[in-house]
Amino acid sequence: MPNLFQRRPRKRFARAQGVCRSSRGFGKVIRVHGSLAVLIAVAGCATTPPVEPALETPAEPVRDAVEVALHRAETAAVDRVKASHYFEALLGLHARGDAGGAARVVARMRAPGTDGQPLLAALPEAARRRFQTIALGMAVADPDDAAVGDLLAVVDPVGQQQEWMAARLRARELSGAGLYVDAAKILISLVADPVENVPQVAEVSSAIWRYLSSLAAPELARNAAQAKSPEARAWWSLAHDFNSALTGTEQRGRWQRWRARHPRHVAARFPPPELLDIAPDPERIGLLTPLAGDFGVAGEAVRDGFVAAYLHARAATSPGSQGIHIYDTAALSVEVAYELARRQGVDVVVGPLRKPALATLAGMSPNVPVIALNNLERGGREGIVQLSLAVEDEARAITAALTAEGVQRIVLFDNPTRWAARARTQLEASLGDIEIVGFGTFLRVEDVTSIVGDALHVTQSQARAARLEQNLGASFEFTPRRRDDVDAVVALVDSAELRSLKPALDFHFARDLPVFAPSPAIDIADLQRLEGVRVCDIPWRIHTDGLGDSIRAAFPLSRGSYAALFALGVDGYRLANQLPRLLQGRTPIAGSTGTLTLGDDGRIRRELAWAMVAEGALVPISVGGGERATSVPLARD
Repeated sequence: MPNLFQRRPRKRFARAQGVCRSSRGFGKVIRVHGSLAVLIAVAGCATTPPVEPALETPAEPVRDAVEVALHRAETAAVDRVKASHYFEALLGLHARGDAGGAARVVARMRAPGTDGQPLLAALPEAARRRFQTIALGMAVADPDDAAVGDLLAVVDPVGQQQEWMAARLRARELSGAGLYVDAAKILISLVADPVENVPQVAEVSSAIWRYLSSLAAPELARNAAQAKSPEARAWWSLAHDFNSALTGTEQRGRWQRWRARHPRHVAARFPPPELLDIAPDPERIGLLTPLAGDFGVAGEAVRDGFVAAYLHARAATSPGSQGIHIYDTAALSVEVAYELARRQGVDVVVGPLRKPALATLAGMSPNVPVIALNNLERGGREGIVQLSLAVEDEARAITAALTAEGVQRIVLFDNPTRWAARARTQLEASLGDIEIVGFGTFLRVEDVTSIVGDALHVTQSQARAARLEQNLGASFEFTPRRRDDVDAVVALVDSAELRSLKPALDFHFARDLPVFAPSPAIDIADLQRLEGVRVCDIPWRIHTDGLGDSIRAAFPLSRGSYAALFALGVDGYRLANQLPRLLQGRTPIAGSTGTLTLGDDGRIRRELAWAMVAEGALVPISVGGGERATSVPLARD
């Protein structure tokens, strides 16, 4: 709609008593009066209507100041001038909230100038400080910024604000590489001193909690014992106590007791939201699992883990009204078992264990929350979260470990089993820039040595020597050489094949190559000839903790080949009590089958623990560097 109150521009007309221009381009001034003036004006100007002079326009359109600054920066030959104009453009882009444009300018200023130094080094000191404040602030605000490392390499933080932002970015970068201990230590040191910026302290407190919650209980206990200050020790002990609890009731009690002991601690004054938002425990939990038939022993292991966790939780808190119900899906169809659980008022269903039963249950569109103990073949279903012992999680763990240790090229060995094919598919999809330079499939254990020789090019080296002897007509002393472009070996094989692979690597001059393997490759009862092999597995089998120590003796299926299924039952009970926390996704949940997070597809991702075979035993290690993690009791603060 037009603006009725807008003033119209005044038009320039020749005054009636004034100028009359003829087609010849000149005019005369005629002074007249009354109607005669009108007649003369009309008659004299009839053939040449009044012409409005054109509004004056500049010769060139005025360009945006940021565009001008960018153009001048890109065409400047001197670094000082170039940096000055880029900085001018950055200020404009930042002021208008153009994060994308500002990020591109920051990237250009990080790049080297003509002297090889970052272009921002050519700025005056005051401008450089302002640049660092803007660049660091943008990076802190963007959790997906992939150039954090590049920025930290060129900035020199000045003042508390910049030091805080830089520390948060360093911690974020470390956590992205899985180095949660180092990330947490940086931020714990940051908030140890008195601070004034309350919003930042609260954000840092939440970040510390996120990193600590990504660690297994034994690692939290070890760091609590080794902490150099009471403030740091309190952080580690809080995370250990809270995250090792199975139920919300137990977590709430541990948090309240800790806060009473540490009223002035940063976590007490600025508690992470998760500590203030603990959901009540469900009153009834149902477990659907087979207890007979081909899957009977597997189902019994799950049941025993579930019951053991329930008994442990009841012993740790005052007796409550929570009840558990177990439904044998070998005796009942999954439809009947679920309907019976629903009628009995179950608040959460754990299970079923088998894929066909899960597919049937998913087709029923259950209205009771379900924590399935397997994965659906296709996608997710509303109301169903899927926890399984998927080998894909182990393949992702191997990729993360290779990346953390700086591995660039690997030789991959597998076998024709279905699990190995799935693991290989996931591994190849997640390797990124890591290159597979050699490959071999073990069809028979007897062929392992020759396949390893081919993959490491030792066989080819021997063949070249044989041809040379034949061409020269003489024999000579020769030592074969393996290829030298390999950083590590990944073994997606079974335990018998791995026991043959390690000696074959030693024989083919590859004793120095680290070997990474998933849990199916390890038989804990027979670790001979596997010295130095690194294996990812569930925390239940690698670490010891209070829960495991208290129930392993009472439940035989918690050990040996069914230990993983026993741990699956433990985590089924854990997640049934912490389902709201899982769905909120603020922090991972440290479980017995791994550190657990829920994906957008409804599947729970497990971050595995790592161990190294040393002197015939599995010794926990930290990812990235292979540092041994010795078991120590929790230091009480």
